[in-house]
Amino acid sequence: MIDTSKIVISGGPGGGKTTIINALKGLGYFCYDEISRDLIDKGKKNHGHNLFVKNPIKFSNILWEKREEQYKDSITQKKYNKVFFDRSLLDVTSYLEFIGKRNINLEKQLKYFKYDLVFLVKPNKNIYRKDFSRYEDFNESIKIHNILKKNYQNNFKTVNVPFKKLSERLNFIIKFCKKI
Repeated sequence: MIDTSKIVISGGPGGGKTTIINALKGLGYFCYDEISRDLIDKGKKNHGHNLFVKNPIKFSNILWEKREEQYKDSITQKKYNKVFFDRSLLDVTSYLEFIGKRNINLEKQLKYFKYDLVFLVKPNKNIYRKDFSRYEDFNESIKIHNILKKNYQNNFKTVNVPFKKLSERLNFIIKFCKKI
């Protein structure tokens, strides 16, 4: 087994996290995809509703399990010394905090999951788009971002990603990752 650095890309909806993750993949980095959108899309397809909105506790428990699987896989894989996550387990508890349904049990479990570095990507009004999966308006997206920022800064080393062209954001992240 190798000692893998676990790096998170997080922040409120609408900052370009998934675009960054996809670009990192294109450069050959190993990235764990965001799971929320897939779960929401499956709920829409099977039941016609956004599972997070309809049943946020059930949704969050499923999401926790799947993100925990990603985390465990990052420990047992033997190929990559750095892996990127499009969000992490802390995002689950932070979203529950945002909707006023904190889960203290999950929050206590966070101490068993260590991430080496977290890049925070702030939502940007110019690229923000609401859709079936992203139900929040821009102001709510900023509130989510602020909760995530507070919670990540209280638990992990965090770095704010400046909003620039994608290539500049990638260079910023890659250069910073060389330090770990």
